Amino acid sequence: MKSEKFAYSISAAVDATSYSRSYLYQLIKKGRLQTYRRGGRVFITAENLKKLIEEDANNGAISS
Repeated sequence: MKSEKFAYSISAAVDATSYSRSYLYQLIKKGRLQTYRRGGRVFITAENLKKLIEEDANNGAISS
């Protein structure tokens, strides 16, 4: 059984969302995506990543 992640590194977030690394960093810079640092690494909570995807889907950034 695979457990759900609570947070993602930038690389893991890229894999999980298929968003580009540069797009995620743009969102972070604009303040649209909240992050935190631990041991020099940047992390995004699963909740913030899900919120971003839902917002993009609602705004038409993701097409079906």
